[in-house]
Amino acid sequence: MLISFTSDWLYPSYQSQEIVRALRTLNRDVAYCELTSNYGHDAFLVDVAEQSELVRGFVDSTYRKLNRE
Repeated sequence: MLISFTSDWLYPSYQSQEIVRALRTLNRDVAYCELTSNYGHDAFLVDVAEQSELVRGFVDSTYRKLNRE
């Protein structure tokens, strides 16, 4: 799972999208979400609630998928 923020200048969203494309090329299951924020690179420290919900959903779905196999 990759999460990026629209205002992150250190790791801009296009770089995360490149990682997603590379992983999908390798047939890896990957999730990507870009969150709108005005906090720049530090957004991951501030916008915690929204990230927590995304990560929780990703982990839950991955867990269910693994238990079906």
